[in-house]
Amino acid sequence: MVDLEPCMVIVKNVPSFVCIQCGHISYSDVVAKRLAALVETVKDSAVSVLVIDYLKQVA
Repeated sequence: MVDLEPCMVIVKNVPSFVCIQCGHISYSDVVAKRLAALVETVKDSAVSVLVIDYLKQVA
């Protein structure tokens, strides 16, 4: 989820690594770069809340 004031971008189905001990979520460098690119692409068209499916966008 990214807060772009005044809208929010939510990206679903993002591949991630979750620590089984503390629950910390992290992303590979490739996924992080693609997420940044996705947000940059849609940020000017978002009005309120935008939900993106990661797997459908990067396929």
